[in-house]
Amino acid sequence: MFDLKVALADPWLPPALDTSNPDIELWRDNDGTICAYGGNLNGTCWLHLPGVATFSFSDENAQITATADASAARGRIVDAYYRTVLPLALQARGIEVLHASAVRMDGGIVALCAIKETGKSTIAYALSRRGHSLYADDAVPFIKSGDVVSALSLPFTIRLRPASAAFFGPDGVPDRRSPHPDAQTPVQLTPERLAAVFVLERNPQGLSNTAPSVRRLTGAPAFISALTHAYCFSSVDESQTALMVQHYLDLAASVPIFEVRFGDGLGWLPAITSAIEETIAAVAG
Repeated sequence: MFDLKVALADPWLPPALDTSNPDIELWRDNDGTICAYGGNLNGTCWLHLPGVATFSFSDENAQITATADASAARGRIVDAYYRTVLPLALQARGIEVLHASAVRMDGGIVALCAIKETGKSTIAYALSRRGHSLYADDAVPFIKSGDVVSALSLPFTIRLRPASAAFFGPDGVPDRRSPHPDAQTPVQLTPERLAAVFVLERNPQGLSNTAPSVRRLTGAPAFISALTHAYCFSSVDESQTALMVQHYLDLAASVPIFEVRFGDGLGWLPAITSAIEETIAAVAG
């Protein structure tokens, strides 16, 4: 699908950041800080991650070129490629990608969507300790063929925040520093049935002592909830936006989507994972 080439010189530089330019897309962290910006310039899609690299690609080939910032280590560039750039490049080519971790459970792949620092990686890893193999961290592409929606696995390494790593203990934490596969080898995407999507939400302040709850979303709430966690390369390309909306309508119509609410603290993990397992068992039944 794509392979990565890291350039040592500057074969292609991005336009200067101009927040008033409608042709430049801005990606922000939860606190509103701009963490990336990009766009399409004369048929070349580009994405600049400050302090990391400028990535560029086009429809003419399957290569993504990274022009590295002077201080960026190759490992950081490769990690950004898999976690951010490759999902956005796939979306630009019509393959939608959920911002989600995922595990393989009875019946297929179960995606766990959430905003940053909600706990999707932690919950996915907790499920893996209960016998469900890890499938993705941060990005879950999906496609529809006939009546079936399938997930596609990208290379990944699971990343846990220090508090989560300490909770599981030194014997149970995966090697979060293990390298990705060779980024210069094209990624092969093998479809597996997407069994369910769980959208993770923390309870509002004051409800942190409430037990985790799961409810199924249908219709417009299911569509909106899934779309909220979509990777999107361009919001100004009307044809691409229309195609993206149709893909998420298909997802909401074909795959069960659930909202999971839970309080703060890792003490809720056993109850959260049990609730997800029970929900999947009911769906399969």
